[in-house]
Amino acid sequence: MSIHPALRHRSMRHAVAVSCAALVGALLVASPAHADRYTKGDRAGDMVRVNRVNEGFAAPGHRNFDLRSVTVRHTKHFVSIRGVAWSLRRLDLETFYLGGFIKTNQRKGAPESEWSWDVEFNNDKRPREGSRLFIMDAEHGESYGCDGYGDRGFRARANFDRDRVTVIIPRRCLDSHGWGSQPRPRWVRVSVGVLTGPARGAWYYIDDLGSRSRPMGYYIWNSYLTPRIYAG
Repeated sequence: MSIHPALRHRSMRHAVAVSCAALVGALLVASPAHADRYTKGDRAGDMVRVNRVNEGFAAPGHRNFDLRSVTVRHTKHFVSIRGVAWSLRRLDLETFYLGGFIKTNQRKGAPESEWSWDVEFNNDKRPREGSRLFIMDAEHGESYGCDGYGDRGFRARANFDRDRVTVIIPRRCLDSHGWGSQPRPRWVRVSVGVLTGPARGAWYYIDDLGSRSRPMGYYIWNSYLTPRIYAG
């Protein structure tokens, strides 16, 4: 049975139209909105060896947790901070920290809020999982946004095979007072620092993103803040 040429052309046009519509639909489904993100590299060999009275000495040969780059993503549900090191190794009795500040803004014209964040890893039964995680009001140090014990969405994980650590912070942890009464942040600015060394040793090593590390104590990593990263 033969098909009339006009019907054949109409069928071909219909098939092409259906195929194009299906392709567009597939692209719309397969292309989720990309979260806004920012990546910054950090030079090698810029760690500082610090003693307990904060005397610092350059340690260009130390590589464990020497930051190589940091990527911050801001989605509608969470802020993720991924630090990649030149080397990330597990050593006996060694502890390492990530920490810094997160500045936020809930709406245009509103004052900025500032939080400190802190994650600890140690060589216990679960060395790949952050064992101590806190978001705290940086201005007064009184109110908590979240902690890793009370909010299961706030988590951190180390990947020693890929030399990286990822921290996931739910946006609800960054409400202006930590009680869920304020809108989620429109944007965030993040600083990142690391500290590693023996848990009870006399020395430890620090590095911070964006500048040469300085011996400034555990919680004063604020040398570089990312640009504003809006929720994707």
